[in-house]
Amino acid sequence: MPRWFQHVKNHAKSDFRFLLLAQLVFGVFAYSQDIFYPFSANRTAASYLESHHLDHAVLVVPEAVAQALGKSTYFPEYDKVGKYMLHSDRYLPSFVSIADKTHIDQRIWRYVSKRNKSENVVVITDQPATSATLKKYFLWQAPPTIIRSERYYLYLISQGTWQSPQNALHRSM
Repeated sequence: MPRWFQHVKNHAKSDFRFLLLAQLVFGVFAYSQDIFYPFSANRTAASYLESHHLDHAVLVVPEAVAQALGKSTYFPEYDKVGKYMLHSDRYLPSFVSIADKTHIDQRIWRYVSKRNKSENVVVITDQPATSATLKKYFLWQAPPTIIRSERYYLYLISQGTWQSPQNALHRSM
C-alpha cells in the first residue's frame, strides 16, 4: 500500500473531526461578521431610503440600489432614466473612462438642476463630496460592510434649493 493510503486508513476519523471542527469555527466567524456588518451597502442604502421615505424622490443612485428599491434611476453614462441597463447592447459603452468623468458629472448636475425645481432629488455617490456646494446637502454615509469597496454617501437636495457648482462659483467671484 502507498504511504498516504496507510495514513488515511489510520487517521481518517481524527482528520475528518478536524475538518468538521474547522468548518464549525469558520462558520461561526462568518455568521458573526454577517451580524456585525451588513453584507452589501446596496441593500443598506435602499433600506435607509425606504425607512426615511426618500424612495419617492428623484433618484440618481447606483443601479444596484435602484434595483433593491424597485425604482427607476438616472443613468448619466447613457443620459436615460430606467430601472436597469443591459450592458450587452453593443452601441452602449459598458465602462466609463476617466476622461468622460467630468462630462458625466456635468450631465448629473444638469439633470439635478432640471428636476430639483419641482421635486426632491437623492444623489448617492461612491466618493465623498469634494465641492462645498454638494457638501451642504450631505445626509448619510453607509456603514462599513463586508464588501469593503462599497462606500456610499447620500445627499438630499430639497426641492428648489439646488445651486449648480458653476452658479455657486460665479456668485462667489
